[in-house]
Amino acid sequence: MAETKVYTSYLQIGKLSIALEFSDREYADSFRWYFQDDGSITEADFTFFVDIVFHDVDFTIPSSLFRDKSLEENRIIFGDKAIILEMDWANRRGRMQVEKYISHAPNTRVYEQLFYQFFYDLARLKKYDACLVHSSGVIKNQKGYLFLGPSEAGKSTAAELSREYTIVNDEICLLEFQDDHIILRGTPFNGFYRDKNKGEAPLKALFLLNKAPEHRIEPVSLGKASTTIMCEIVPPLGVGELLEPAVHHSMLDLSFKIIQKTRVFNLYFQKNSGFWEQIDKL
Repeated sequence: MAETKVYTSYLQIGKLSIALEFSDREYADSFRWYFQDDGSITEADFTFFVDIVFHDVDFTIPSSLFRDKSLEENRIIFGDKAIILEMDWANRRGRMQVEKYISHAPNTRVYEQLFYQFFYDLARLKKYDACLVHSSGVIKNQKGYLFLGPSEAGKSTAAELSREYTIVNDEICLLEFQDDHIILRGTPFNGFYRDKNKGEAPLKALFLLNKAPEHRIEPVSLGKASTTIMCEIVPPLGVGELLEPAVHHSMLDLSFKIIQKTRVFNLYFQKNSGFWEQIDKL
């Protein structure tokens, strides 16, 4: 009997990589497009075989894969069986059954929440000291700048106004902790934003965004900085873990770790690129 042909797509998240194997080339190609897999990665720290299924019944897309999941023996179930994982950690392989509806636009943004969680599993396994943050990241003159704030604060706007520089992402960035500084890295997430580029640079400053009638930068209190950053950290939760109060303590610890290693400011800005003139004065 002939072997089934397998088509592989890779996700590179910082220094970690995940391989997704498909029996259907069309699905593999769609994932390569979404995660902007350019073929440069050929080895993985963990491999999933992805089985796309279709349930011919009414299907509800879960809004959060962090909250809507359950553990059953050796299976991890997200939503109403939107995703079912079976993990073989010893061999660094897993099987992923994915409902077709959640693997296609516009629901891919929900589906990628699975990979946020799996990133933290792999980071612990590989002792990789890093976290994911809801933010936009820009590199200018080999220095990294991170822009964050609650929904509608202007993360995507800040990215759009920085097109002459290197935008590493407008939604999810990675912060890699070194002894005395932080490295800003892009991620493959939010594949619908096509203007992001691969890149990394030492993080020079982090800005809490505020829309205003004029551009200005002001100091920020430790309390505001820590709570604002904490709320934008992607919860450091593995796929087999449930969202419990201890996770929020870990998010607060990460926010203090970020503050200790980089400068944090309030950035008040209009919808034009003039805020970079203020940043350049720092």
